[in-house]
Amino acid sequence: MATHFLPTGLADFVDREADGLKAKLVNEGNLVELATLQPGVVHKATINRVWGEGTFSYGDCASSNAGSGSVFEAREILACKKTLMDAVCLDDVQEKFGALGGDSAYSDEDAVLRPLAEGALSHFQKQVEVDLWNKAQASQCGSGDLGLYTIISGSTEGVVEITSPTNPATGNTITAVNEVYQNMPESIPTDADLGIFMSVANFRKYLVTLSTSTGAVLGGYDVKSTSNRSLMYIEHPTAPGTLVIGTVGLAGSNRIVGGPIKDIVIGTALTNDALNYQLWYDINDDKVKYRVSAKFGANVASPDFWVSNDLA
Repeated sequence: MATHFLPTGLADFVDREADGLKAKLVNEGNLVELATLQPGVVHKATINRVWGEGTFSYGDCASSNAGSGSVFEAREILACKKTLMDAVCLDDVQEKFGALGGDSAYSDEDAVLRPLAEGALSHFQKQVEVDLWNKAQASQCGSGDLGLYTIISGSTEGVVEITSPTNPATGNTITAVNEVYQNMPESIPTDADLGIFMSVANFRKYLVTLSTSTGAVLGGYDVKSTSNRSLMYIEHPTAPGTLVIGTVGLAGSNRIVGGPIKDIVIGTALTNDALNYQLWYDINDDKVKYRVSAKFGANVASPDFWVSNDLA
């Protein structure tokens, strides 16, 4: 019987055409989904609020103190434009991957363009979340564009700063979260949905700590019964209506902040779609190009409703 030898340097067969292209989707964050959206912000706009804190008088014939207590305030939102763009030669894709569903790459453009669009939008939405928090603290497109990391901190008048906070990176994350919760002001409306925000890394530590905690710590609470509303947020085990939220906007930080979720106002120039996505063929370059752009900015309506551990 003849013996056959295969060249040792020959690479194993790889069928690149088998399943088409898969979009690389990333953690896009939750803030735009959870917060209050204020459309029509072309550049700058204000969150206008008013509340009555007139002076109380007791006894008969109480005097009138008109104009002595009602407060009007305008907090500014700067909607910063951000754009993501790229160009792809479909012929190059065909050379690497062959026909993705047809005789040529152009015969089934959807096999290439759909995952390309999905991945681009996912990446853009993640960057929006990062920019809304703007942990770098540097203005990205003008004065006042500092992000929620700076806004919800001890540097803003009214925000409650926790003294000697537990560091979630080295301490008990349950304790760190509960410190924020128990320091929330009593003036917050009782029907408000509260949110406690932290990095995704610390959020995962929080979940692990919950799953391994004893009944003495959780008061007999069964972690498995927690109402999961999203991969990156979970209802607080003993505080109904309070979400503990992991956000990519606080990546690399031990900052934990808490307050009424809807008190966060996100301004955007768009009134219908959240993003402006364009895809076109440029005959001059013989490439398919895409462009994603939008304007976003954020602020809180009531800083005195918010708590921060003010850790870096």
